[in-house]
Amino acid sequence: MSNLSRIPVFVLTGFLGSGKTTLLNNLLKQPDFANTAVVINEFGEIGLDHLLVTKAQENIVLLDAGCLCCTVLGSLRETLANLHQQRLQGMIPPFERLIIETSGLADPGPILQLMMRNTLISKFYRMAGLICMVDSVFGSDTLHQNPEAREQVALADRILVTKTDLTGSTFSDQLFAQIRAVNPTADVQKVIKADLVTAHFTGRHSHSASPPWLGCISQPSADEPSEPEMHDSTVTSECFWIDYPSTWSGLASWIDTIRRRYGTNLLRCKGLIRIQGLQGPVVIHGVKTLFDTSQLPVWPDDDQRSRLVIIGKGLDRSVISASLAWLLAPEGTQPPFDPMTAPPVWTAA
Repeated sequence: MSNLSRIPVFVLTGFLGSGKTTLLNNLLKQPDFANTAVVINEFGEIGLDHLLVTKAQENIVLLDAGCLCCTVLGSLRETLANLHQQRLQGMIPPFERLIIETSGLADPGPILQLMMRNTLISKFYRMAGLICMVDSVFGSDTLHQNPEAREQVALADRILVTKTDLTGSTFSDQLFAQIRAVNPTADVQKVIKADLVTAHFTGRHSHSASPPWLGCISQPSADEPSEPEMHDSTVTSECFWIDYPSTWSGLASWIDTIRRRYGTNLLRCKGLIRIQGLQGPVVIHGVKTLFDTSQLPVWPDDDQRSRLVIIGKGLDRSVISASLAWLLAPEGTQPPFDPMTAPPVWTAA
């Protein structure tokens, strides 16, 4: 099954009170979302009672808008597999996208890992984006006080700042700086009404063959703060631009070193890597200890330098910078047994 024929999956996350319920209810009322399946991880979390028409099964709820709501009674893997099978058998209405809505305290990382490593799920579904909602009124305090909120922001591809109608149709520089300190690549936008954000769940985002965050890996603009006033040290991000091409063995060595060094503290790693002899870049995507790679036929922009974005806990920029020398390892080089091993000195090709 081709990438574009698989059902796009969007993960909607955000801390308690960020507005997920309101956004999701409004989205499901839109005509373009009539053929949408929704998976929630806590029954009754989303107030959809006024939309209920009939229950098709114990864990399947058919909505009068033509949408499908599925509460996760077992594992998410089983839920997604059952949805696909029932869709094929005509037991439930066909759907063209799936939205997974997490609870306010949930870590969305395991969902990303499931989409990456489970061959059955990835055969029929594809990750189209992780969208995090942040409350513009209390978001600054929330990010400062709650590690769960920081991890949700760190893992996101797109961040929607809500309730800006209560803050003068904008949000503070402090909140923006906090978001950027944790996640320097996410697309950050304010939202007042649901119809203003439907493009995040449709259009080019949902049908793009490339990862949704590719266009966001760029050098920071001059008007973006480089040293936020409220920089929480528990979750930080580091960005690197690399002028020299890597080898396949070098990339494998670096990935093995970085994931073993940081383990589950490596919340997300994403990048474009220039490999010797290849026309297009290699896309790397890591969530904690799990990494995935794919290749693009051409570069998405004119800049063909490698670029890496690493988000995690306890990151040491100098250590990571030194580890990048592994990218130059000659073909045939084996990853080091000890992730603390310093790379030898190699010469760029």
